[in-house]
Amino acid sequence: MWIDKLKDVSFDGRMMHNMSLASLSYLNIGGVAKVVCYPLHVEDLSNILNFCFCFNVPVLVLGNASNTLLSDAGWSGVVISLKHFLTKITVENDSIEILGDIRLEKLLAIASKNNIAGFEFLTAIPGVVMASINGNAGAEKCSISDLLMEYKYMDIQGCSHSVSKKDILCSYRKGPLQTFGIIYSACLKGEMSQKDLIQKSVKEKWEYRRNRQPISERSLGCVFKNATDYCAGQLIEHAGLKKKSVGDVAVSDIHANFFVNNGRGKSIDFLNLIEEVRYCVQNKFGVFLELEIKKVGD
Repeated sequence: MWIDKLKDVSFDGRMMHNMSLASLSYLNIGGVAKVVCYPLHVEDLSNILNFCFCFNVPVLVLGNASNTLLSDAGWSGVVISLKHFLTKITVENDSIEILGDIRLEKLLAIASKNNIAGFEFLTAIPGVVMASINGNAGAEKCSISDLLMEYKYMDIQGCSHSVSKKDILCSYRKGPLQTFGIIYSACLKGEMSQKDLIQKSVKEKWEYRRNRQPISERSLGCVFKNATDYCAGQLIEHAGLKKKSVGDVAVSDIHANFFVNNGRGKSIDFLNLIEEVRYCVQNKFGVFLELEIKKVGD
């Protein structure tokens, strides 16, 4: 069996067996993963991916899982997290190059410290950079792909590739990778500004979101996508679904497009609440809500 051969892989990072995915989930929901790998460097990442390819082991890549609903059934293959990847950050003029991964709040702090504007829309988004690029995270009609100048990724066989700005294709909440890949390095470009103006903008956005989103609670951000002719949260609210709950998962009373885990919620509770909200909104307004979050797991 493949799991018995893992010990033969050249790997300097940590490998954890039978680990709860809830500990890797911002929502604190998820079953057990057979193996979780924390690569330290590019060679680790390449080696474990090549192993999984050769033995046909399913791979799941997790950042902060802040927009990913993890199954109660867990994951029967290998989970890869860049949480312990040795990080290198280089700032040059209005550009920030990152090897490894960091939280969006740290990226925002680095930009502010170096008088680089354009990153403020990331305020209060609880994700990490590489996963945010992979999902083209954003807010206020801005997306992280607007800042992306170049990225490097590793394919399923463990081979590295570099992609420059002219070849980057993204769309609403869809990142540049069309097939499986792990983005492990990126160059992001803003514009030079004054630190006090940047900090003022960040403070304003923080206050705005603190009053309009449940940022202190466990959620996955917006559950459903907005469209040009409707706002999902408004439809859910107008359907009278604020505070609607299934188990310990509830529609937020602050923003109806956020579902929060009030303690012991399960993935199945979240999924059932999705279906109930969809049914009510479609029945009342004739609109089928499309998911913005991702669902993964066995």
